[in-house]
Amino acid sequence: MLADREKILFALRLPAVLRVCLVAVLLGFCEDAIYFFVEEGLLKPIGAGEKVELLFDSAYINGLRYDAKWKLKAVNAWRAHTKARNEKAKQRKNESVPTQTAVD
Repeated sequence: MLADREKILFALRLPAVLRVCLVAVLLGFCEDAIYFFVEEGLLKPIGAGEKVELLFDSAYINGLRYDAKWKLKAVNAWRAHTKARNEKAKQRKNESVPTQTAVD
């Protein structure tokens, strides 16, 4: 059985306004990536403001689904972000491991 949010892929008509979870499903990314794309200027929500739920125009999102240049740009940006995040986590892990000294 499909999750409720994945049923949107089979909808005959999209809602006029989409929430982050549906945008993530339609574009094929996780929800964290959608927030990242907004911060980087790759996605433009409608009526954006601080402490407000991000909403997107379905026609805009549907257009991005078929835009190969945008997808390439988004994938490359998300990969670079993920790589940098993982490297930082690895450095923190290495710094937090105490070195053992041999006792003679």
